[in-house]
Amino acid sequence: MTASVSASVAKGKALGDFQKECMLLSKLDHPNILKFMGACFSPSAKKEEYPYTALLTEFAENGSLADVIYSATGVKLSFNRKMKILEEIVNGMTYLHDRPEPILHLDIKPQNILLDSYFHARIADFGMSRIANPQFMASTLGNFVGGTPLYMAPEVMPRETVSEFMVSSKSDVYSFGILVNEMILEDVPYHDNRELVGEKKKTFEQLIKVVTSGEAPGVNRPTIVKDNHPLNQMVLATWATNPEQRKSFKQFAEEKPWEAASIFYFNAGTPKTDIITKKFEGKAEMPYKDWVNEIADLFNVKPILQVTDDCHTRALNGLLRIGNAASDNISAADSTLFLRWVADVATTDNELTCVIYGTVLEQWFWGKFSGDEAHTLLSNPVNNNKPGNFLVRWDGGWVLSYIAKNEEKKLEVIHEPLDSKIITLKQLRLAVTDKKYQKKAKTPATPHIFDAVRIKEKYITSGDGCYVTSDKKSEYRTKNYVYLM
Repeated sequence: MTASVSASVAKGKALGDFQKECMLLSKLDHPNILKFMGACFSPSAKKEEYPYTALLTEFAENGSLADVIYSATGVKLSFNRKMKILEEIVNGMTYLHDRPEPILHLDIKPQNILLDSYFHARIADFGMSRIANPQFMASTLGNFVGGTPLYMAPEVMPRETVSEFMVSSKSDVYSFGILVNEMILEDVPYHDNRELVGEKKKTFEQLIKVVTSGEAPGVNRPTIVKDNHPLNQMVLATWATNPEQRKSFKQFAEEKPWEAASIFYFNAGTPKTDIITKKFEGKAEMPYKDWVNEIADLFNVKPILQVTDDCHTRALNGLLRIGNAASDNISAADSTLFLRWVADVATTDNELTCVIYGTVLEQWFWGKFSGDEAHTLLSNPVNNNKPGNFLVRWDGGWVLSYIAKNEEKKLEVIHEPLDSKIITLKQLRLAVTDKKYQKKAKTPATPHIFDAVRIKEKYITSGDGCYVTSDKKSEYRTKNYVYLM
């Protein structure tokens, strides 16, 4: 694991905050919390000088969420990757709030969400954090003023009429709602309120007046996502002035609103997805065998997909990670993703089966595959671990994972997101042939995840077409077309 060092000069209260942060971090162990590795404290030789402090944590290769949102890294997050990041933040915050001694972060914002080499979220910067009363999940902080103004909940903001501030886990929820809205809109909170962030920027007191005098989006809260976006309800469920009226992170973890958001996003402008989604009748899953029949009808490939052990059905089952086609279920989210992958596929000439089979034949294609799985595979010295070994996988968006030498001439696994506009399988196969990737991606990783799907027979009939294979090529022939694989 690569480490990161954050050094500073500690003065007075800052030194106490540094020690407190070290104590908190040392107690935490969760994949979505930045891993604490150690700390250094170096007293100054001169009494009048302040000591140096350094915090040692794991290194987040892709910077902060703020860096990515505003393109400081040159990376554009796909919608699916954004939803994955939201899920990971919720998981991390649920862990903090559900501990025997709950921890309140109190400074949730994009700058404090770091992204590792796989673009997985790590919650960082616990300098403002407090241990809450386990019974009430709250902490009385006297005349505490902390956090980042644009993300602060109303109950945290200092006012003349309030002498103590009862912050709670719901204070973090409010800040999270501001972050969610910002990530979707890709613009700073209150970006259209010139009184707060424009040329006529006012004082902190003006922000306090705005936030504490109501809950109206675009007035007392940032402007929300338009067009009845499903995340609107999630955001609004975090912004109530009364903390008790806000949902908890645990509720969000159980409800998984990002899944509904993904379905909504991929339904937009895709009639095929809308047709299939209705077949789920509002349920999270449906029998896979029934789903296959609906897909076959929609794409006019029923004669092919009805063959139980046909190469096409093996390819489809493998692509969707279906173990038993007769008894397994498929989720609405996986169905929506699949239909997004084949959104540009025609409903004639069995193109659906040709595209699916042709894609899984590509030795570099690995479908849904996590960064950790890719790292383990590519680092295996038996089959891979050579410069240029690579694979392409889906992890909230298409990602090119490959082996390269770093500046120290040591081998490392690099994960490079492809253009977020590349979604469909046909687009992907075309993109991977681009010369800019060929220098990095030379030899597909082995053994291939879809080896069991590949054609075993020399000649396989299927509907009105057939596969013909030889040592040099494989092609699918229909009455009118020949598809080279």
